[in-house]
Amino acid sequence: MRLFILLALLFCAGPSVCLAQEPQAVVDRFYPQQLAASRPDAPHTCFMVLRLTSINEPDALAAAYTNGPAVVLRLLTRVAPDTYVVSYEMTSSLRAAGTGCTFTGPDLDGDGQPDVKLEVASGTVSNALGFKWTGDMLVPRSLPAGQAGTGASVAKPTLPNPYRLVPGWPTLPASMKGPNGTKWGEVIRVHVAPNGNIWVFHRCFNDKPAGDATCLNRGDANPPILEFTPAGQLVRSFGVGLFSHPHGFTVDEDGNLWTTDTNDQGAPGQTVLKISPEGKVLMTLGKPGIGGNGTDVFDRPTGVAIGANGDIFVSDGHSRNKSNNARIVKFTKEGRFIKAWGHLGGEPGNFQEPHDLDVGGSRGYVYVADRQNNRVQVFDQDGTFIAAWKQFGQPSSVYVDKNDNIYVGATYESVAPGQTALRPTAGPNDRAIVIGNAITGELKYLIPDPGDLSKMTDTGTSASGIAVDDQGNIYAADVGFNNLRKYARTR
Repeated sequence: MRLFILLALLFCAGPSVCLAQEPQAVVDRFYPQQLAASRPDAPHTCFMVLRLTSINEPDALAAAYTNGPAVVLRLLTRVAPDTYVVSYEMTSSLRAAGTGCTFTGPDLDGDGQPDVKLEVASGTVSNALGFKWTGDMLVPRSLPAGQAGTGASVAKPTLPNPYRLVPGWPTLPASMKGPNGTKWGEVIRVHVAPNGNIWVFHRCFNDKPAGDATCLNRGDANPPILEFTPAGQLVRSFGVGLFSHPHGFTVDEDGNLWTTDTNDQGAPGQTVLKISPEGKVLMTLGKPGIGGNGTDVFDRPTGVAIGANGDIFVSDGHSRNKSNNARIVKFTKEGRFIKAWGHLGGEPGNFQEPHDLDVGGSRGYVYVADRQNNRVQVFDQDGTFIAAWKQFGQPSSVYVDKNDNIYVGATYESVAPGQTALRPTAGPNDRAIVIGNAITGELKYLIPDPGDLSKMTDTGTSASGIAVDDQGNIYAADVGFNNLRKYARTR
């Protein structure tokens, strides 16, 4: 009972509201935010994801609880109907050097022991009376208080590169070519189908305007969807007239294609399409040419991914959208709205330009390239926050294979919070495909971008889309370099 009393004091506007409900709680994740040594007297801020049930008035969580002058517990955001991200701040009068983030609750029942003690740095919860931590993804941070989830880009890591570029892949017919005699225009996404063929989603062999090339009025000679064999031979092409600004793309287990269009200047645009391998539109999510933040509209949807059961996940809110969307929207396989999570912001579970997403790996997690927050965020399929990884730099694309490898198209250029890397690189090559462990976030390999980055035309990384086949070959779609790359494993 003393756990319930404590929760009532922590999260209820009035004890009479919540004590009768006896709310149950599970603390799912803790995120210590260590302070720089230069600021030993600054407040010590930590984050935990708290799941509550049987709460009569969840909005009462906004009330702050103060344990004397030392602890302040605040609601940061609601990431699911029963899940909240909470921060708690401890002043130096409470914090002992080296103890990490520890929250000690009061002794309400007079037994001489604190009712709740959360020891975060060691990954333990003691005397918690029903709290549970499934802490397989403890994520330490190195940010001043108040900057959770944003912060400057991390340094580019030094990692091996066991891949080689396959020259000349794929082969295009003479009738298809980019501007000024180049092979391609802007290539935005690539994906491998269940039969092993490679599908490409591109901007109709166009490169204008740079970084935002359009498919409008490009004609039958410039289809936006192409299918290739693994050897690089063109199988089929279609999609003329369906898109203005191609962006998100995936292929489901039945071989159907899923696309997004981020154009917000009328139709076509603002939609997610399901298309058969023969080019027939099977489903439309959103309203063509209409933006918004409701359950049946998007505002510049950036990516789409399909769960093993057919559920549809859409990352919604390319930067500079009128609705300020920054969310993940989930639908049934039939297209019925289930839920949405996330808002514009830097806290865990929120986003600033969710630029791509993938559902994959052994756990079926949802991985989001939270680009302007300079991190990859990880969720379960109900939207419960799992982790936030900054070691992948500023991500523009993300893909997870069946072996729990994560591939991220990233830049390691120093970028302020809430901004995208906007300029070409004049110095060292700071853009790359980074490969790591999709469960722990540990980095493994790094493939540097091969081109002259001082001549890049687009923002962010040139690997704007990544896919991997069953043989381990990597395919990278390049917006900035107007190219499509294939890498083979050398060792």
